[in-house]
Amino acid sequence: MRSAKAIRKEHKDVCAKIAELMREGDEAGCPGPVPEHEELYFRLYSIQITLEWVHPNLIKTVKCDVPRHMQLIGHKHYTMGPLFRTLYP
Repeated sequence: MRSAKAIRKEHKDVCAKIAELMREGDEAGCPGPVPEHEELYFRLYSIQITLEWVHPNLIKTVKCDVPRHMQLIGHKHYTMGPLFRTLYP
C-alpha cells in the first residue's frame, strides 16, 4: 500500500501535466488539449479520478454549512467507483 504522501505527490504531478496540456490546447486555439495529445489527456484524467477515489481528501470542496461527506456524495465518482461515470454515463 502506498502512503498518502506518495499519492498526493502523484496527484499533484498528474494535475500539473493536465493543466499543461490544456494550456497548450488554449494556445493552439483548441477547446481542450491538442488532438495529438487527447489520448494522453484521457489517460491522465483516468489516473487523476482513480487517485481521488482512493484518497478522497484530494477532492476539493467548498467551505459551507454542508458537511464534507455530503458534498462528496454528489461528486462524479465517489459512490460508484472511479471510472463508472466516465465509462457508463
